Amino acid sequence: MRSELLEQERNYVIFGMLEKVNQLVSQGQIFQVSLTDEVARSSTAIITDKHLSPGDALHLFSAIVASCDVLLLADKRFAERAKDSGDFEIFNIMNDDDYSNLEQFLAKIEMA
Repeated sequence: MRSELLEQERNYVIFGMLEKVNQLVSQGQIFQVSLTDEVARSSTAIITDKHLSPGDALHLFSAIVASCDVLLLADKRFAERAKDSGDFEIFNIMNDDDYSNLEQFLAKIEMA
């Protein structure tokens, strides 16, 4: 069962994700995966394999097929279940340590 977020927590998550997405878009590091029937069908195995919702499975599948370096999440359960799914880092921005690790990861990318 998912816990309910307080409005302030929800706003913090939304702001944090939008801030990072805007930063990555401006750097050309965001990729779009079109939602086709094939993508939807292909992601269904992840639902049962990782015990994820259909939306979370699509999110994870998109990261895999786009060969992403990073998967940003605001969901501890999803982050734990997504581990070892692909060759990318997973950061749960609701976790202070993960958020700090994300900032360090992005700083390394910017220096490269």
